[in-house]
Amino acid sequence: PRLQLPSDRPRPDEQLSRGRHVDVSFDEQIMQPFVALCRSAGATLNSGVLAMTAALMCELSGQADVVIGLPHSLRHAEALEPVVGMFINTLPLRLSAPADGSDATDAVRAAQLLVGRALQHGHVAFHRIVAAHGANRSADHSPLFQLLFQLSTAETAEEEAAGGGVDEPTVKTDLEFQLS
Repeated sequence: PRLQLPSDRPRPDEQLSRGRHVDVSFDEQIMQPFVALCRSAGATLNSGVLAMTAALMCELSGQADVVIGLPHSLRHAEALEPVVGMFINTLPLRLSAPADGSDATDAVRAAQLLVGRALQHGHVAFHRIVAAHGANRSADHSPLFQLLFQLSTAETAEEEAAGGGVDEPTVKTDLEFQLS
C-alpha cells in the first residue's frame, strides 16, 4: 500500500528530491530499556527501531500495514569482490501495525523474522521485485515504498561526518529515516 500520511499540501505531480535534515537524539534513559527489549526479543537494534518506525507510520497514516525500504549491501557476493564501487539493493519490507493484545516485544520479533527472510532474498534486483508485484510506476512516488529506513553504526556515522555533509540534502522517497 502507498503510505498515506497526513499533509498540509497536496502531493506534487512529480516527486521532488529536495530534502530536509532533522537531528533527534535519545538519551540513555530511553535507549537502555529499548536495547534490553530488543535483546529479550532476540532481535537487533535495527529490527527494533524498524518495528517502532512501522508502528508509528501505521498510527499516523491509519493504515494496517506499511512498506518500508531497507538498504542492503551486496558486497558479500564473491563475484563483486574484485570490482570497485558500491553495490546496494533496497529490500521492500511490509510491516503490520501491532495487533490488539500484542506488545512491543511481539512487534520487534516479527520485524526481526521479516528482515531475516528478506535478507535471504537480498540478491534479487529491485527492478525485478517491482515487476513481480506489478507495481505501477508513477512520477509522484516510488513504486513499492515511500519510506526508506537506515540505521548506521556509530563508526559509520563518524565516517560520514568526517567526510563532510551535503549542502542540500536529497531524497528519493517521501521520507528517509537515517538513524545512527
